[in-house]
Amino acid sequence: MTSIIQPSLTGGELAPSLYGRVDLARYGISLKTCRNFIVQQYGGVTNRAGYRFVGEVEDSDFYTRLVPFEFSTQQTYILSFGHLTLQFIKDGGFIESEPGTIYTVATPYESNDLRELSDLALLNWTQSADVLTVVHQEFQPRQISRTGHTAWTVTGFKNTNGPFRDVNVDLAKTVYSSAATGNVTLTATTALFNADLVGTDFYIEQKDYGTPWEAGKSVGANDIRRSDGKYYLAVAAGTTASLRPTHDADDWSDGGVVWRFLHPGFGVARITGFTDAQHVTATVVSRIPDGAVGAAGATYKWAFSAWGGDQGFPGAVAYFQNRQVFAGTPAQPQRNWLSRIGNYPDFGTSQPLVDDDSITFPIPGRQVNAVRHLLPLDKLAILTSGSEWIVTTGQSDVIAPATVAVKPQSYRGASWIPPLIVGNTAIYVQEKGKTIREMAFDFASDSYGGQDLTQLASHLFAKHTITEWCFQQVPHQVVWCVRSDGVLLGMTYLKEQQVVGWHRHDTDGKFESIACISEGGEDVVYAVIKRTINGVQKRYIERANTRMFNSPLDYFFVDSGLTYDGRNAQNTTMTITGGTTWKYSDDIFVVSASVDSFTADSIDTEIHFPVGTQIIRLKVIEFTDAKHVKAQANRDIPESLRDLATVTWGLARKQFSGLSHLEGKTCSVLADGNVHPQLTVSGGSVELQYAGVVVHVGLPIEAEVETLSLSVPSQETLLDKKKLINAVRMVVEDTRGLMYGEDADSLWEFMQREEENYDEPVKSATGMYEGLMSTSWSKEGTVLIRQNDPLPATILAIIPDVTVGGV
Repeated sequence: MTSIIQPSLTGGELAPSLYGRVDLARYGISLKTCRNFIVQQYGGVTNRAGYRFVGEVEDSDFYTRLVPFEFSTQQTYILSFGHLTLQFIKDGGFIESEPGTIYTVATPYESNDLRELSDLALLNWTQSADVLTVVHQEFQPRQISRTGHTAWTVTGFKNTNGPFRDVNVDLAKTVYSSAATGNVTLTATTALFNADLVGTDFYIEQKDYGTPWEAGKSVGANDIRRSDGKYYLAVAAGTTASLRPTHDADDWSDGGVVWRFLHPGFGVARITGFTDAQHVTATVVSRIPDGAVGAAGATYKWAFSAWGGDQGFPGAVAYFQNRQVFAGTPAQPQRNWLSRIGNYPDFGTSQPLVDDDSITFPIPGRQVNAVRHLLPLDKLAILTSGSEWIVTTGQSDVIAPATVAVKPQSYRGASWIPPLIVGNTAIYVQEKGKTIREMAFDFASDSYGGQDLTQLASHLFAKHTITEWCFQQVPHQVVWCVRSDGVLLGMTYLKEQQVVGWHRHDTDGKFESIACISEGGEDVVYAVIKRTINGVQKRYIERANTRMFNSPLDYFFVDSGLTYDGRNAQNTTMTITGGTTWKYSDDIFVVSASVDSFTADSIDTEIHFPVGTQIIRLKVIEFTDAKHVKAQANRDIPESLRDLATVTWGLARKQFSGLSHLEGKTCSVLADGNVHPQLTVSGGSVELQYAGVVVHVGLPIEAEVETLSLSVPSQETLLDKKKLINAVRMVVEDTRGLMYGEDADSLWEFMQREEENYDEPVKSATGMYEGLMSTSWSKEGTVLIRQNDPLPATILAIIPDVTVGGV
């Protein structure tokens, strides 16, 4: 008989196609099944906590998208995008405008705009302080701004001075304005306009006139000169100018000549109406140069807006080097636009260009692959549908119009799922939605790249794609992925320790959307889960519960669950009086509260007083008034409770309502740390067999791990040998209620109760767990471990005792 230890489980689930690869180091730390268990980055696996019910989405008929909003690690929200609506969640609850009314604002996004359909993008976003910029290829970029807890606005992004398409160079196509300011008509000499242009901006530039400013040249009255692309009029003749002027003010004087600023060389008009292919009406946004007004001023230097109309809008957005960056419209899928430095809405340029001007450039390449994501790493990374690029800056680290260039890194392509930043590494979903890949700088190749993180668990993606994901840094460093069939996948990822462990999670329903924000001492995952309740489709927002429990009473391992907590959270005292012998069989006791605490409905409830490891339970049999009831005890009253006020007590109940969201569902129940028989919700209520102070009710979670076929890499293979597992030992931490066996039909329970009182929760175990197994000879030689109860389980190592036979 041989003990074969599996000291680490960080490999997570291994793809069946690798079951024969016992030569892989990862084989010895991987599992055949890891379901509803989370791989811990330091070695073990722990069953996931449950999801706590937050509330139903605004309209369950429509898909809802969750987006994180993080002003800081202390000020965080979840934005719930519904069909044309937006609601807000903080600290596990909806924000209300008034009690009972969920605070809601309108958005332009219908349900189908919130998820990937065909080639249309998902919502994409970036955040700066209290402003979230949201982009979608079919909508003008929106800014979601917070000015107060219940003061949120959704407004259009007010870009100025562009961006524009390339300036026309065809001398036969000229345009002029009917006036320099106000409401104007734009007239084209050929058919240029269409109705889709309404609402977009139109750039119109002065034709060159006058001569450039030249030092040492005589100046005459009313002479016009150009300097740095701006136009000036000499309003007083003077001496020969000798110094190049500066433009600290619009008007300037030099060498006795007064120069008056005329215009910057161009103007912008917003098209308000379509008349015909040669005429549109417009409102002047910035003054049209006089030389572009009237038929005599018709100019070939004009440009349409790069956004809006038949161009669509950007599908990618980011901040980089104090610029706001947009990219990837449907009409110009490879083009990128960077705002002026420190002025995010401004896409203007100077003549000649200066370093803080806006920048626009396309991604070159053999294929027209749309820009899907912009990643602000140490350099700006651009992910397209078919390739990955880095923006380079020549000798400087600062992006400037004269130095910007792009360099290809790889040719794999990204899906529409927004990439994640994990430490100093980006990870992204490849174009087909089935592969996750790193993007980090590699000094050996002097480029950005990385490994395929799904290669060893490819079975999890064979028939499905990833639709949404998020990263939870604390406590377990897990990338959570929503799969197209509603299964939730987890990837524990710690690059520096080469930990990539996959695990899968299911529930009575389908995961549809997921997001993660910092709350308190952990990162908290929120999910939209579609469930069928009494034959009706419901979409619920639920919050993953922490696994950091203060006591066994707080164990929360149910989904869509709710909690009744009757522990005294105030300074209210309870006093037991009326005792003669103080024996439970002799006396009826009076329980007195320091503040109003009782009603006529308090009859049959219980007041629990913990004393050491025991619980003194007093069942209310008679209501006297709001501060006094009569009760019977289950034990003799100890001296520490006789006629003495105490704040250590809890109000226990048997009947619980408020569960209509689980109507008709069979639920798991944990009452005061003890597993209660499962109950079915009827009329939104359940009734327990015994009263509990802290009661959790929700959908059951079945968690299990199964080992791979036993093998010892350094010896002759065991895969082809028959094996008999006689016993199994496990190193566990804070664990209760595990079942184990060779398969699901032959499970045994680890027996744990030892010296505890009958009504006291079984103590969780930490250390070595050992149990005999009744198995038959098999070439599989696997161990299945399952947790069916709403209790914690953490497995750190598995050590089966095996007898090896022949082939």
